[in-house]
Amino acid sequence: MKELIVIRLIMGGCPVELKFVPFGENCNWILTRESVTHELRLDFKASLSIFLMTPKIWAITTAAFLNEPHPLGNYLPSGYGKRALQMFLTWFGFPKNAEELKLFKPAAWQERLLNDHTHAPEEVTHLCGFCGIFCPSDVCSSDEEEMEDLCICGKKPSKCKCKKCKICKLKPSECECVICEDCKKCRCDPDSPHRDFHSKPKYSCKCEYCDDCGEKKCCCSESSDSVLY
Repeated sequence: MKELIVIRLIMGGCPVELKFVPFGENCNWILTRESVTHELRLDFKASLSIFLMTPKIWAITTAAFLNEPHPLGNYLPSGYGKRALQMFLTWFGFPKNAEELKLFKPAAWQERLLNDHTHAPEEVTHLCGFCGIFCPSDVCSSDEEEMEDLCICGKKPSKCKCKKCKICKLKPSECECVICEDCKKCRCDPDSPHRDFHSKPKYSCKCEYCDDCGEKKCCCSESSDSVLY
C-alpha cells in the first residue's frame, strides 16, 4: 500500500503516526501508536475531519491531491468546496461494481454529484470518466460514439460553454494547468511536458512554495508538536 499523506504528532505524551492510503485493499488509514498498528477504514466524512484538523494538514492534503495522475471531478464548477468534492470522487467515490451499486444509497449531496453531468462509462470497466461510478449499459446510454464527444462538463461540443484556459488556450477537458491561487499562473513542474502548452513564458508561476506544507506563506514551525511530510 502506498501512503499519500503521513501525519506525525504527539498525543498524551506519546508519538502517533497516521498514514492515508486511499487505495488500500482492506483499509484507507493506518494508525501507529507506541509500536502498535491499527488498520482503519474511515468514510469520507470522518477522513475530511482529519484533513481539516489544521491548516497545515489541509495544505499537505491539497498538495497530495494535486499530484494525483487521474483526478475526478474536473467538471465541477469552481468555488468553495470543489477540492473536497474532488477528493471524495477520487479517493473514496461511488460504487465500482454491480454488488456495491445494488447496496448504494446516495445522500442528497451525492445525488447532486451524480446528476449534474451526463455519465460517460469506459468500455471495459464501465466506470464513468467524470465521477467514477459503475455505470453499465443498462443504466447509461450505450452510444459510445456520443459519449466520446462529450466535454468534461458533460455536454456535447455544440452545447458546451466552457471557456478556454487563458494560459494554455485549451478547453477544461484537455487543460492540465495547476493554477497558483496568488498569481493565477501555472504551477506545473518546470520539467513537465505540459510547460510546452504555455502560450508565453510569462504564464509560468514564479512564486516560492514550502516543500513541507505547500503554502506560499509558510506556516511551518520547527517547534510545532506535529510534523507533516
